[in-house]
Order: sequence, then C-alpha cells, then structure tokens
Amino acid sequence: MTSSKTLNLQNVRQGAVAVWATGPAVFLGLLLNILDALSYGTILFPLGDSIFENTAPDGIAMFFVSTIVAQLVYVFMSKFKGGIGSEMIEVVPFVHKMTFVIINEIGRENPKAVMATTIVAYNLSSILTGAIFFALGLFKLGDLVSYFPRSILMGCIGGVGIFLVLTGVEVTAGIKGNLEYDLDTLEQLIAGNTILLWTVPLILCIALMLTQSFLIRNNNFLLPIYCFLIGGVFYIIYAAIPHMSLEDFRNRGWLFEKPESDIPFYHFYTYYSKPPSKEPLLRSSVYLTFIDFGLVDWTAILKTVPTMFALSFFGIIHVPINVPALALAANEEDVDLNRELIAHGVSNTVSGFAGSIQVVPFSLVLSSHS
Repeated sequence: MTSSKTLNLQNVRQGAVAVWATGPAVFLGLLLNILDALSYGTILFPLGDSIFENTAPDGIAMFFVSTIVAQLVYVFMSKFKGGIGSEMIEVVPFVHKMTFVIINEIGRENPKAVMATTIVAYNLSSILTGAIFFALGLFKLGDLVSYFPRSILMGCIGGVGIFLVLTGVEVTAGIKGNLEYDLDTLEQLIAGNTILLWTVPLILCIALMLTQSFLIRNNNFLLPIYCFLIGGVFYIIYAAIPHMSLEDFRNRGWLFEKPESDIPFYHFYTYYSKPPSKEPLLRSSVYLTFIDFGLVDWTAILKTVPTMFALSFFGIIHVPINVPALALAANEEDVDLNRELIAHGVSNTVSGFAGSIQVVPFSLVLSSHS
C-alpha cells in the first residue's frame, strides 16, 4: 500500500515538473500567436484601399480561427504533438493579389460584393491548398515535394521580404493608401513626427537582430522579454510626459486606431450572410445559420484561381524544409512526411470551411526536448 502511494505521488511530482517545464514554451507560443495576429491578421486585407480600411479586426479574427483549427488538428494527427499552426505571413502578398483581381473585375461601386467575394476567395484558396496537401499525403507522394527547386522558394521568400518591409513602412508611418515611389511620399516619410514613427521600429528590429546574432543566441526568452521591454519603456515614457493622454499618442500615430467596440468576433462571416430574421423565434445574433453566397461574384473567383494555385504550391514547398528541420530540433524520430502532409491538408481544408485562410505548416514546435 505504501509503495503504491509513493509511486503515485512520484508520478504526480513528475507530471507536475513536466507541465512546469513546458510552461515557458506554451507562454512563448501564446505570445507569438498574439503578436502574429496583431501584425499578420491586421494586414490580411489591403487596409490602404478604401473598401478594406476598417477590416483589421476581421483579419485578426480570421487569424485566430486558423490558429485554433490548426492546433486541434495537429494535436490529433501530427507526430509533433506540440505543433502550432497559424496563418503564413507569406500568404499576404498572394491574397492581396487576389483582392485586386476581384476589385478590377467587380468594380468599386459594389463594395459589399467585393468584400464577400474576397473572403470566399480566401476560403477557397485554403481549401484548395488542403486538398493538394491531402492528395499528396494520401497517395504517398510526399517525396515528390522535395524535388521542387529551392531557388523558387528562396525567390518567393525574397519577394515576400520586400513586401513586408514596404508594408511595415506604410503601417508604422501611417501612410494612407499604398506606398508610392515619388517625391510626395518621400517628403511625407521624412517630415516631422513621421520620420520617428518608422525609424524607431526599424532601429528596434535591427537591435534585436544584432542581439540575436552576436550577444544572446538560442535563447527562447529573448523575443518575448524584448517585446515586453519595448511596451514597458513606451508606457514609462508616456507616464513621464505631462499633459499627454493615450488618445494624444494615438492621434500622433504611436498607437493603433481603436476598432469599433461593437464588432463581434464572427463579424467577417456577415460579409456573405443574410441578416438574422426579424421573427422572434428565428432572431439570432449569430450569422452562421444565415449564410448566403448571393453577393459572391463567381466570375471574379475564377479569375483568382491561378493565384490560388501559386499560393498552394508556395505552401507545399515549405514542407520538405520545415518538417525535417522541426524533427531535428524536437528530437522526433520516424517522422512520416506523408502523414504530416495529410495533417496539413486537413487543417487547411477545415480552416477554409470555417471561413478562414491558409495555415502554415508548423510555425513553432513546443517540446520538452527543446
């Protein structure tokens, strides 16, 4: 009896230690997804366009939907039990391209149709990606993926890097519309307060890169601590400046605009749904039961198909690079590439049917081995 009790207590202690040991990794994963949602989700739609200028909360909500779906699928289907999935930042140039194709086809005089068609195009691109992933894994064709030239991936990543730099300047400098290469834009970038808005984040990013490269390497706590320090220093400066409110900082561009407080999490579904019935028995605040694709322009959808395939193949190229690297980092053996392809296929397909976007193949692995 005593030995059994001792064994149980020992198991409890070991389990508690194991949970505690994974705590920092879980916290890091949560923090990164929150930060990614505020950055990737915010620019999911081209905010510089007047039709999409108020869609930042919708992009964040769609980001979280994709993350939730990916996490649930990977837990049950993937070899990497700590795998976390979410929107790929690389999808943003592709979905913006689809958006502008749709605008050119429908026109700006019907913004509701543009919004509905755009979100459905996003959803279908995720479903198409999932179907390709699933087919490759089901028919044991995972090894074929490794024959894609790496130069294609490197070129795409380089293009995405340029896009992100330009988008970062647009967002931080508060430029309305897209970044234009003219003297007016240059004058705006170097004028008064604006130059500080985009150079301060640039300096902070360079400082982080130098710290990671030369001072503190392979430390999982560096990034979250660095982000918290930036926020802490900002509010210390705010507290030290008299007669300045947060609204003053927001008006000067140092804080994001507050979204409308009455926008629900599921608001992006309302772009292609009917309003709830006025009948008392049918009235509901949830739009999911009132889906109506009547606003969707399917001709415009067809014109985005080439971009959808480009996006899908770009996602596929990541698999032979990410999966072996993650297996090595997490000390996982006997990782089946075809099994991971199926898991990616299911996560992308479910994410698309849930009204969200493409899911990255493992943005992070939380493992007690790391």
